[in-house]
Amino acid sequence: NNYSNGVQVVHSGQGSGGYFEINNNSSFAAAVEGRITSGTPSSTGIKGINTSSSGNAGNFQIFNSSNSQSALAVTTNGLGQVGYFENTNSSNFSSAVYAQSNGGGATISGYNSGNGVVADLAVTNATSTANTMHVANHGMGRAAFLENSNSSNGTNVLYVKNVGTGDGIYGEAFGS
Repeated sequence: NNYSNGVQVVHSGQGSGGYFEINNNSSFAAAVEGRITSGTPSSTGIKGINTSSSGNAGNFQIFNSSNSQSALAVTTNGLGQVGYFENTNSSNFSSAVYAQSNGGGATISGYNSGNGVVADLAVTNATSTANTMHVANHGMGRAAFLENSNSSNGTNVLYVKNVGTGDGIYGEAFGS
């Protein structure tokens, strides 16, 4: 077995270690493609590692304001998750996933065309006192809107189950 790199570039200057560009409007090819045809479960098509104290391990940007495509598109035909994000630093209080939008669309959208739930949230630490979900609205709209848009659906729009000792639903109103 040969464990050496197929291509290795070490660069000590100010520029990029490698630069690839396609300058052809009719091209559908990728500027860089990483492909694995056989390997172990830890094999990776493309991997970014940053060992410095600043900067990203990966950065995807679209600079053309008329481009309507996603900056990152991820698809799987396998049995694993499409994306996996983990914060392994117990001293890090940042979100594992952060999304921000300055446009008029939703910041996060989720759709399931199969039989699963759209969102499954759980605090798995039995001694945690943190809320499973926190919703805050600093604007003029509702903090939450729940809708059942299927006229054939006879189930409750909201179902609350508590096996603990607290209230099933508790509300407070401050203001007039």
